[in-house]
Amino acid sequence: MTLFSYSLIFLGLYVSVLAGISWRARYHDAGEGFVIGSRQCTLPETTAGVVGVLRSGSALPLWFMIVLTLGWWSYLVIAAYYLAILVMAWLAPRVRERAFRENMVTIPDLVESGVGPLSAKIVNAATLLVVFLGAAAQIFIGGTVLGGLLGIGTGWGIWFSTVIVGTYLWIGGYQTLIRTDLFQVIVMILLAVGAFAIGELPDLQTEMARLETINWNMLIGMAFTCTVMWATPDLWQRFYSANSAKTARRACFIAIGIDTLIVFGIIAFTSGIAALSDESDPFALFAALFAGEIGAPVVVALFGIFLFSALMSTLDNFVYVIASQITKNVARVDFRAERARFIRWLRAVTIILLIALSVLAMTINDFIQYILSLAIIVIVIGPAIIYAAISARADPVTDRAVALIVLFALALSGGMFAAGLFDAHMWLYAVPTLATAVPLAVFSRLRKARQFR
Repeated sequence: MTLFSYSLIFLGLYVSVLAGISWRARYHDAGEGFVIGSRQCTLPETTAGVVGVLRSGSALPLWFMIVLTLGWWSYLVIAAYYLAILVMAWLAPRVRERAFRENMVTIPDLVESGVGPLSAKIVNAATLLVVFLGAAAQIFIGGTVLGGLLGIGTGWGIWFSTVIVGTYLWIGGYQTLIRTDLFQVIVMILLAVGAFAIGELPDLQTEMARLETINWNMLIGMAFTCTVMWATPDLWQRFYSANSAKTARRACFIAIGIDTLIVFGIIAFTSGIAALSDESDPFALFAALFAGEIGAPVVVALFGIFLFSALMSTLDNFVYVIASQITKNVARVDFRAERARFIRWLRAVTIILLIALSVLAMTINDFIQYILSLAIIVIVIGPAIIYAAISARADPVTDRAVALIVLFALALSGGMFAAGLFDAHMWLYAVPTLATAVPLAVFSRLRKARQFR
């Protein structure tokens, strides 16, 4: 059988299961389950969402590039992401109880509660921009994978991906989203285990030799991008929708273990594929893979479904985040007072967004540069969101101070990006985080000192 035949069979099975989950999870009435899962998401459902955030679909090609370059030393970068998620595990129970008590659905809700409305508007604008552009990146990669597997080209692959995610979000909203995430994570675990079982792991001698040529500039810079976790809207929504504070915290710890297994599989697979080709460029290597030039067709098709699952499980989250923020924080529709109207808005905004995202996806050229530019905005606002989660209550002075700090950090980081400083010195990705985190820490200390006088 050919790559096309295997891909069509596996994709058909995958889409059929998604359709079944969506139909089973549909809501006939305008219920809270459509909007935020009735805040009763179980531990497996919450964990699946956190796993999805740890290996975000839009950054997945970047992760493969890191693994191909660093091998087992990739865990030096991934460990930084684990530290970031441990901070979230510490905050998760508090955030879940607060969300339940104050009817939170989006990140700006949390910022408005802990800091104030001005900062919430800035965070709302920044997260909408990042998630919108990030979703376009995921549609682009999804379309590229499908286009390569089925031989239909990236353009048609983009529209096919859009139809799939749009259909199941329309049917079941958030309830469908969390259940399809669970299925997609199971698919990724099974394929990662399979890759680990049949793949070719790098030997110790090769890895020690690689240590001498590691680009520490890149490694340090990528490690500092771990703070994107703190500003990831779909991760916060997973905490909001968990059925208990304990569920929210436990999901973080379990997700770390699952993601470690998935990375093992990625390392095994990429090492095996790299051994079949003399190509050193990661993107050229994967282009040859999906063109059927290297690898067994059945293995390549399964790997394509792995990629597509990873992309879909974060794309649907991103689209839902944008739609919910526009509906609640821009259109100001209250889902408890106007549930039917809220769901109508969600569905309409979702479809419009997917069309706009598909058009934008077809204009992407330099994908890595595109993703890294988004990361700068996210790592700037991350510390501000953590500050809001820790803060007991909002007040005008804090609101103005946090807003100014975030705007200053965004301006500084934007200027550095325009000057090309991040391209030449990736370790400078520490600056956007520190430009927000350090002034916030100083301000917090000064406020506390003044209160105790």
